[in-house]
Amino acid sequence: SFEVGNIAKGNYKVLVRSKDVGFPFNEEIDLAYDGKTESIFILLDKPVYKPGDVLKFRIVVVDVNTRPAADIKTVNVTLSDANGNSIRRWPFGKLQHGVFESQVQLASSPTLGLWSFIVIAGRSKASKSLELREYVLSKYHVKVYPQRALLVTEKRIVLAVETAYTSGKPLEGSLTVDLFVDDASKRRPDYFTTKRIEGQTTVEFHLNDELEVESDSDVTFVFARVNVTETFTNRTESIVERIPVHRYPNTISVVKSDPLFSPGSLFSLQLIVQDHNGIPASDGQSATIKIIYDGDESGEESYEISLLKETDTKGIITVDIVPPRTAISFQMEITYDSIVYDNFEEIYAAQSESNQFITVTLNENRYKVRPNREVLFEISCTERMSHFAYTFWARGSIIDSGHVNVANKKRYSFRYRLLPQMAPKATLIVTYTSKNFLIFDDLELNFDMFSNHFEFSLDDDDYLPGQDIYVDLQAANDSYVAFHAIDQSVLHLGRNGHAFTQDDVLRDLKQYGVGESDEFEPFNDMGLFVRSTAAVDFAYARNHHSVVTVQ
Repeated sequence: SFEVGNIAKGNYKVLVRSKDVGFPFNEEIDLAYDGKTESIFILLDKPVYKPGDVLKFRIVVVDVNTRPAADIKTVNVTLSDANGNSIRRWPFGKLQHGVFESQVQLASSPTLGLWSFIVIAGRSKASKSLELREYVLSKYHVKVYPQRALLVTEKRIVLAVETAYTSGKPLEGSLTVDLFVDDASKRRPDYFTTKRIEGQTTVEFHLNDELEVESDSDVTFVFARVNVTETFTNRTESIVERIPVHRYPNTISVVKSDPLFSPGSLFSLQLIVQDHNGIPASDGQSATIKIIYDGDESGEESYEISLLKETDTKGIITVDIVPPRTAISFQMEITYDSIVYDNFEEIYAAQSESNQFITVTLNENRYKVRPNREVLFEISCTERMSHFAYTFWARGSIIDSGHVNVANKKRYSFRYRLLPQMAPKATLIVTYTSKNFLIFDDLELNFDMFSNHFEFSLDDDDYLPGQDIYVDLQAANDSYVAFHAIDQSVLHLGRNGHAFTQDDVLRDLKQYGVGESDEFEPFNDMGLFVRSTAAVDFAYARNHHSVVTVQ
């Protein structure tokens, strides 16, 4: 490896030449350098502001490892109104532990509409919009939801309605619920009901016909328009919610050990059984899994196998199979609780020029993917291996690599302690050279925590105005911790996005070192390239074409 220094964003070339005259090797590789070295996140204290408010904000700048960017000392922040006029600038906002905080007093008669923050730090630029409008905070809120999963076969919609003041006190008033089976914009609802409400109640609709579900979907939707009129003030709050109605009482999602299976090699499936509230099936629930293999073009007959499995304590059914050499695809049909689930995608076999495959898997039920945690990877190959190489990649960098000698085995257990700089997401690439081919497989590692993990808890669940709140915090030494609290009534104004979430951070981290997909460069989408005297042999789906003769 070598350092490239502080180079500009652009296109470059790498030349690789052998110094040994007896070993001719000469390669030229085109490189596109993105130059992204930091991430910017913007936090506002609330989603909507009104004239005269104090706008508070926080700018967070971190490096590729989600640590404070050490080489960036200041940020350039600009707040602009809805007409693009600059309202306030902070050209040298000083970062402390990667954070810059400030506030601005909004005028009493400003331009209403969407305002924007623009932040420049290092080579990066980020923006966030906010809304400025006249509003009055609602004194109470309304919720409507199904208490249990609704099924199309029942032809019945049962909804719970809750309403309460922001203090939590139940509200008394009159309730009207309009139900639309397909389009909430219609003038007249398909069904409606009116009744009194004191904090919460239940409404029920009996449908004349069974709802239709698209053939490629397991769910359809109805729409509930709820109006609650407060008894004492005659004020009305109205909401419209989309309510899911399901084909099946449970969901069964499939997690594959690999996108494609390698004929003759171990292939693992995890079937996650949950209800529609995300609650896993209880331990020991049986299911019959029927696997229907499709043969190849040589005329091999299709055939099926049937397996009886049970859920574990997490509602997961693990299925390990070794598809036959002739299989080009398979489909699944699962019978659970006397209901047949068959709306699963077909899974295809991998094909390669060498017709050899290597597979890497990790039993995540047994091993937690966490920093400094030791895990056991299972490496399997369709032929006996003498060796394999491994590379851990994360956010455009090779974190670690090595070589393992194997005593002429088809399967090998590879023990490894995960490094903190791999979190929150990394990829393990395993390669093996055989018969002038470089065979490989990769495995995504999704950590369940960041490397700078912390926890906090409050001393109580409910507080009175003016009461002190005590926070217990656990974090690494010298950590900078910032909190954000918000009046929940502001969240009912119909706009969000003022804060950044863990998903936002993960989405930004994906931008480091990512290249474009290239069918001739299988590692290009990771920002990597491979050059070897062996041909890189990557798997692709085997296509099966049936020929129908019409007479």
